[in-house]
Amino acid sequence: MHAYLKAEIANLCKEASTSDKRSSQSPVYTYTPLRNQIIKLVSEMPPELRQRSWSITELAKQLNGRYKAHPHPQNIAKELMALGWQRTRVWTSEGRGSRIWHPPV
Repeated sequence: MHAYLKAEIANLCKEASTSDKRSSQSPVYTYTPLRNQIIKLVSEMPPELRQRSWSITELAKQLNGRYKAHPHPQNIAKELMALGWQRTRVWTSEGRGSRIWHPPV
């Protein structure tokens, strides 16, 4: 019984050391601030797309969040306002009062 326990302890120690090696090889996730993501996204767009109007949901699909897959719309709106984007509302029946964002000229 004593030899069996020694062998189990040795196996567990061996597994722990190999799992430590595996975890150290995993890629490290680094968060890029939302403002930098927006600037990079807009700068990489063709001029035709750069000057069109955008909804928050269209932008959110292309940005990475800090804690979730995509950032919260409120955080996107704060950064867009800080970058000089203008917000308007579409009061037509198709728009249903949605907010549209226009890039700075």
